[in-house]
Amino acid sequence: MGLLSRVLGKGAGRGEKDAGPRGRAGAPAPAGAGPVSDAPAAPPASEPLGVPVALGLAGGGEAEGRLLAGELPVSGVPGVLWLYGDSVPGRDAEAFQVMPRLLFGHRPCVVLALDHPAGVEECHAALVWLQDNARRYGIAADQVFVGGQALGADLAVELALYERDEGQAPVAYLMALYPTLGAGWEATLPAYTRGVGLSGMPAAAVLTGMRDPARDQTIDLVERLRAAGGDVDFHMYRSRLRGTGLLGEGSDGREAQQFSLRLFDRAVEERRARRGSFRQTDLPRL
Repeated sequence: MGLLSRVLGKGAGRGEKDAGPRGRAGAPAPAGAGPVSDAPAAPPASEPLGVPVALGLAGGGEAEGRLLAGELPVSGVPGVLWLYGDSVPGRDAEAFQVMPRLLFGHRPCVVLALDHPAGVEECHAALVWLQDNARRYGIAADQVFVGGQALGADLAVELALYERDEGQAPVAYLMALYPTLGAGWEATLPAYTRGVGLSGMPAAAVLTGMRDPARDQTIDLVERLRAAGGDVDFHMYRSRLRGTGLLGEGSDGREAQQFSLRLFDRAVEERRARRGSFRQTDLPRL
């Protein structure tokens, strides 16, 4: 039985959503620690998102990220690289800020956000920046997470693959919210990822919607990750999340926000980057 059939169950004809994330034994995932009392307050949406950070690129030039970090000294908190690539007509500036603000306001962490990053090189520069500045901002060096929305989710997957093979900045957790994946995820992502096995990837959270145009390709990605031994929490919503920016409009948007925060809590408690690198030639082809 395919993953889509297992997700839909008896409600396949009515478009019902999955009952929730599943752990290794099929039990519902724990709710997580919930909001932490000493988490820094997220800045109001009317204020600029964090402070600008210049990211030096390997080929020369710079890219800009937006950094959310608390003022008080912290130690051992997760660092999160968030990649935004959704399309919300007339509301992109607001939508870009939703997940970084939610994560930062939920519990102590440091968030570096990129709006519509140009490619994996820019994302890699941001990830290296987080690790190079881990001591300065109190980030746990083995607990840097990568997440993204839509095209940003595609780049998050590609970046996790790139760091796995290059071994320069290990990723502890991957959050791919409604990836686009086109006619097939390998056809959309750059040539570097095509035909590459998925062993050694970090634990992941993947969200999509029943009406998302990339639903089937997202299910295929989840199945391939799991077939390669990956630990993946997958959830499908009744509507489509793409183009909403997770702005909390409608029950699915609000539930997706809360589900993402619960998985973030659990990842902080359980997920650490794997040590060592995986050479592409050592990996099985799926």
